Amino acid sequence: MDFSAPHMGFVISSYAITFVVLGALALWIFARARSVTRRLKQLDDEGARRRRTSGQSET
Repeated sequence: MDFSAPHMGFVISSYAITFVVLGALALWIFARARSVTRRLKQLDDEGARRRRTSGQSET
């Protein structure tokens, strides 16, 4: 690979931007999952009832 090519700055910056965006998305996904888990636990501790899925009977 020729690192002295005139477009090398564009290639390196593109990879860097992609890395930052994917890292931010991964962090956001993990933070959201923790938030949802925490909220579900809070609702469960408060005694909230879960919705019945369409395949379950009411007995």
